[in-house]
Amino acid sequence: MSASNLKFEQVPVELAKKVARREKMSSVSGESVCSICGKAVKLEQCKIDENGNPVHDHCYVKKVGAIR
Repeated sequence: MSASNLKFEQVPVELAKKVARREKMSSVSGESVCSICGKAVKLEQCKIDENGNPVHDHCYVKKVGAIR
């Protein structure tokens, strides 16, 4: 699968907050940690990977593109 074929949607804020709480991450600051790069990602802008973890969209595209 090439990176140009990937499609994903913006995750609703409430779902992202629920995931953050489940992973015991603080949703008070409005940020979580990208499970790929380990850097902060705003809950309003994060994507959720196939395991339910918050990720940057560009990190996910790189990860999936590298799997080929």
